[in-house]
Amino acid sequence: MSLSSSISLFLLLCLYSTSQAYAQSTSTSSISISVPTAAPNGAFQVSPSLVSLSIEGDRWSEWAGSDSPNTFFINVLSNLKTYTGTPPMLRVGGDSEDNTNFDPSATSDEDVYPPASPTNIFPEASSVVVGPSYYASSQYMPSGTQMIWGVNFGTDNTTAATLEAESILGAFQSSAVKNANVSLHLLEIGNEPDRYVLTKRRPSSYDFKAYVAEWSAFVAQVSSAAGFSGANSPGLMGLSLGHITTAGFTTQNGLSGGLLQTSAGKLITTMSQHHYQGSTTSGTARIGDLMDKKLIRGNLTAFSDDITATRKAGLKYDLGETNTYSGHGILNISNSAASAIWLVDYSLQAATLGVERLFFHNGIGYAYNLIQPVALNKSLSGIPLQTPLAAHVQPAYYGALVVAEFLGNSSSRTITELSTSSDTLAGYALYTPSGLSSVVLINSAPFLSSTSGSRPITSVNLGLAGMTMNVKRLDIGRTDDTSGLSWGGQSFETVAGTPGGTLSTLNVSADQSINVSASEVVLLKFT
Repeated sequence: MSLSSSISLFLLLCLYSTSQAYAQSTSTSSISISVPTAAPNGAFQVSPSLVSLSIEGDRWSEWAGSDSPNTFFINVLSNLKTYTGTPPMLRVGGDSEDNTNFDPSATSDEDVYPPASPTNIFPEASSVVVGPSYYASSQYMPSGTQMIWGVNFGTDNTTAATLEAESILGAFQSSAVKNANVSLHLLEIGNEPDRYVLTKRRPSSYDFKAYVAEWSAFVAQVSSAAGFSGANSPGLMGLSLGHITTAGFTTQNGLSGGLLQTSAGKLITTMSQHHYQGSTTSGTARIGDLMDKKLIRGNLTAFSDDITATRKAGLKYDLGETNTYSGHGILNISNSAASAIWLVDYSLQAATLGVERLFFHNGIGYAYNLIQPVALNKSLSGIPLQTPLAAHVQPAYYGALVVAEFLGNSSSRTITELSTSSDTLAGYALYTPSGLSSVVLINSAPFLSSTSGSRPITSVNLGLAGMTMNVKRLDIGRTDDTSGLSWGGQSFETVAGTPGGTLSTLNVSADQSINVSASEVVLLKFT
């Protein structure tokens, strides 16, 4: 036997011994999942921009760039477009939407912020004055981007709202934005009107009936003056409720309470509901609760009747603002690796229920962000930094990458959830016109930095034969890690926001069992 053969045999024996020892020391369970080879009846079509972004409007110019593009932000959007062929849709609004006014002479944004506090490290602006360049910076977005722009309804000033709407329409009719192939999808007039009583924008007697009358008259006047009531004009995002169901503010009432029969209501093409997995004020949160399989389904199925009724009315249903915990998230939970696992399961579960898009809310410095688009002079906990923290992606962004690659760039996609007997393992299958395209497996069992012992593994048998699958993994060290994730061996935590490192995937026979570790997501693409 040659020396090289002896060394090879020795290495094989060592690898075998190591794998055997690992198998004996690792907690492994097995599960079989049946995967239909064709889309089941009733499965929903899914949008390539299922995972979209909501951007707090007060600092939009920093996200996009003022005089030139914010290349970091453009790069991380383009990463997602690489997988689906379509950039995420962008909604610019949020709380500052109803604090924004337009000044045609303003050459830069003029923002006024309340003092920061321990519970609100990066507060939204209480006053935002913008000029034409604010909307014109839409031209910097990746080609094919569709946008939703918010218009101030909260202050009940039709003149101000008309000026905003005219400037928005003018920006998207300009050659710069047209040449960039960026388009205006919808206007959103007012953010969370069901909270107007709480925010002192309306009297305590304000209810849904009063809202319908006021909003309809307001929009009719603004649309006529600004010129967006024609057939070729952008539609409207309807309701945009903050999920306060008192005083009659519900999607069901929006569908049946006369709103859609008004001239303004006839411009609505999409109903929007805001939803967060939890609240920063609802008590102690645990990292395992965020990605809890039952909790995710319980939260989303609460909207099933609304989704069904909306689609029956011929409209689309969006979660127009969503994320982990309201109030900008919970530090070390919303910005942990758990958020990536949660985002994958949460987004795909919503798709199986008929949600068209989910707009994950982001604001500069917020704990739950997918993306921090500019350098921060203080930490997410409010500690001043001698060296600014450079623009970077946060763990939830990896979840968006997984969903984007799962969806792929086919002209048509249909999704179904795979039935499992596990409380922590979830699976989804995607179908294109040619058949089964991909499966994603999600193990939401926590594996924390405080966890001792070996990492539990679930061995999954899909029962498929005669096919080959490409295996790609979302690698997470520990569930409470706030950085250091990789997708297919590549890190996106780079200076430019582009992938770094060597892509690592594996082709195996589809009849082979797939190991999915606790707090891991595995994507299988079939050929």
